[in-house]
Amino acid sequence: MKLFESISIFIVGLLLLLKPKLIWKFKHLWDVNDAEPTELYVFFSRCVGIFAILIGIILFVVYLDNTF
Repeated sequence: MKLFESISIFIVGLLLLLKPKLIWKFKHLWDVNDAEPTELYVFFSRCVGIFAILIGIILFVVYLDNTF
């Protein structure tokens, strides 16, 4: 289960880092029409993405260390 969690966190982090506008559009699909996220939102989404990638890598390494 820890392996699945670490990979999931890593993938979410990649999405937040590489495609923050797409995540914003999914989040606000029914709320607004033809709107775009602010630059501040994009910046903080990328920061959270970097953090999530690091956490995913750390969890994966800890999982591998505990299995061997």
